[in-house]
Amino acid sequence: MKTIAIIPARGGSKGVPGKNKMHLCGKPLISHTIECAIESARFLDIIVSSDDQEILDIADQYNSVSVHIRPSALAADDSDISDTIEAVTYGSQADSVMLLQPTAPLRRPSDIDNAINLLNCSPLANSLISVVRVSDTHPSRMYEIESTFLNPLFRNASVSSRRQELPSVYLRNGCIYLARLKAFLQHKSLFCYPILPYIMPEESHLNIDNTRDVLISEPLMRYWLQDH
Repeated sequence: MKTIAIIPARGGSKGVPGKNKMHLCGKPLISHTIECAIESARFLDIIVSSDDQEILDIADQYNSVSVHIRPSALAADDSDISDTIEAVTYGSQADSVMLLQPTAPLRRPSDIDNAINLLNCSPLANSLISVVRVSDTHPSRMYEIESTFLNPLFRNASVSSRRQELPSVYLRNGCIYLARLKAFLQHKSLFCYPILPYIMPEESHLNIDNTRDVLISEPLMRYWLQDH
């Protein structure tokens, strides 16, 4: 299956300004994702899409990476990433497109390989999303506030159940989004049903979007690099 990798990296961010080029374990955040994509050696092309010249300069340091200078209309806080993917893949002969978010850097080249192989061997599926199994943040332990009082989000769930008794549920970890290009162009979405899960270990869950994520990113990345 011929696959294009798109690494989206806007310069602006309200939660963590400049997060895609902040240094993590000695290199810019985006470099971890670029190098992982290169090492997998499964892509027709690896394309970094950004409106930020510093980020484009980082990408230009890698010979096997192309850059897409993202116009301001596609780089606003409320811009739909699908519009950027559509622009980048216009006229492509690829079979599938993989979105690799720099803010979710805890993935291995083998994860990329395995995800592509899984979708390729599953003709009934149109896309694949990486997930982690939820433990302490299980939905049965979540509440909403109604008239100043807590009410279970799921009314039929037992709030006193032990973790071992709870049904398995899964959360997107942001590492891998993969879709058949034909299905993506038809639906203009990476969430093209039927969707395959690519299950990753819980420690791969890091999506840098706020100050707390930044604070925990360095120790998590150090552990990931040592263990993998």
